[in-house]
Amino acid sequence: EIPNSLTSIGNGAFRACTSLTNVTIPNSVTSIGDYAFYECTSLTSIKIPDSVTEIEDGAFMGCTGLTSVTIPNSVTSIGRSAFSGCKGLTNVEIPNSVTSIGSSAFYGCKGLTSVTIPDSVTSIGGSAFYECTGLTSVTIGNSVTSIGISAFYNTGYYNNENNWENGVLYIGQYLIDVKTISGSYKIKEGTLCIGRSAFRDCTSLTSVTIPNSVTSIGSSAFYGCTSLTSVTIPDSVTSIGIYAFCDCTSLTNIEIPNSVMSIGGSAFWGCTSLTNVTIPDSVTSIGNYAFYYCTSLTNVTIPDSVTSIGNYAFYYCTSLTSITILDSVTSIGFKAFCDCENLENIIFSGTVEQWNAIDKGDGWNAYIPATKVVCLDGEVEL
Repeated sequence: EIPNSLTSIGNGAFRACTSLTNVTIPNSVTSIGDYAFYECTSLTSIKIPDSVTEIEDGAFMGCTGLTSVTIPNSVTSIGRSAFSGCKGLTNVEIPNSVTSIGSSAFYGCKGLTSVTIPDSVTSIGGSAFYECTGLTSVTIGNSVTSIGISAFYNTGYYNNENNWENGVLYIGQYLIDVKTISGSYKIKEGTLCIGRSAFRDCTSLTSVTIPNSVTSIGSSAFYGCTSLTSVTIPDSVTSIGIYAFCDCTSLTNIEIPNSVMSIGGSAFWGCTSLTNVTIPDSVTSIGNYAFYYCTSLTNVTIPDSVTSIGNYAFYYCTSLTSITILDSVTSIGFKAFCDCENLENIIFSGTVEQWNAIDKGDGWNAYIPATKVVCLDGEVEL
C-alpha cells in the first residue's frame, strides 16, 4: 500500500517484482513512470486513481497475470506499450477523456475480446492492438484522424474473412487495410479516415475515388502505388500524411483542395511523372522532402498562406524552371531547391529587404542553381 504522501512513482520502480500480487495507489499520486510495473507477472488487478492524467510508456508491460484494469476519466493518454503483453487482460474500458492511444499499447493482449474506442480519441498508434487474437469486436469513435500501421493486424477481427469487403478491411467508418486490389477503386461513402499504409504497394491500382467524408489521408497510404495515375482528393480532407503518395511514379497530376492545411514530409517523394501541382491558399506548411525527386515538375506557385518550406522540399526537381514565392514565407529549409538544375530565377513578391530576412537554412547559396531572386524593388544575386 503506497502512502498518501507520495505524489509520483518513478520509472521502473516496481520493475520485475514478480511476486507482487496487489498494489493500492492513492489519489495523491499524479504520475506513474515509464515501465513502473514492468513484468509484475503476479499482479492480477490494478485501479489507477483519478489523480493520474497519463499512463506512461510500458507502465504495465508484461504483466501477464493482469486480468482487469480500471482507467479513470482523468487519463488523457495511454502511452506506448502501456499494457503490451498483458495476455490475461480480458476487458478494458477506455474512458472518454483519452485522446490518444500509443503504439503497441495493447500489443499481444490475447484475452481481449472487445474494445470500444470513444469519440474523444483522435489517434491510434501503430500496432496498438497487434496480435490481440481474441479481439473480435471493435468500435471506433468518430474523432480519429490517425490510425497507425498494423494497429489491428492479426486480431480476431482482422483475421475473420467475413469482415473483409473485396479485399478491403473497414472498421466502422475507417479504412484499415487492403490485401489486394487492381484497376479503379471507390472508397466507401461515409469513410472518415484512410489508415496508415492502407493501400501501400498496391501496384495494380490505377485510380481511386475518395468520398467527401474523408478528413485525413494517413501516412504512406498510397506509398508505392506505381500504376496509380489519377486520384481525386475531396475538399473534406485537411491533412495529407507523410509519404502519402511517395513513389507513385505514374501519377501525372494532383489537385490539392482548399481544405488541406498541411502537406506532410515526403508526401509526393519520387512522383517522377508529376508535371503540375496546385497548392491552395489553405496550406500553411510544406514538409521536408515533400516533392523530392519530382523530376517532371515544371512549375510551382507557393501561395501566401504558406509560411515555411521544409528541408529538401523540392530537392532534385530537375524540370523545375521557375518558382514563385510570396512574401508570407519566413523560412526556407536546408537544400529546399538543391539540384533543381534548370531553375534559373526565383520570383519573390516581397522586397529585397524581406528576402534577406528569410531564414534560408545553412549553405543556401551553395545549393541552389538559380542565379538571382527577382523582388518587387530589385534583384538579389545568388
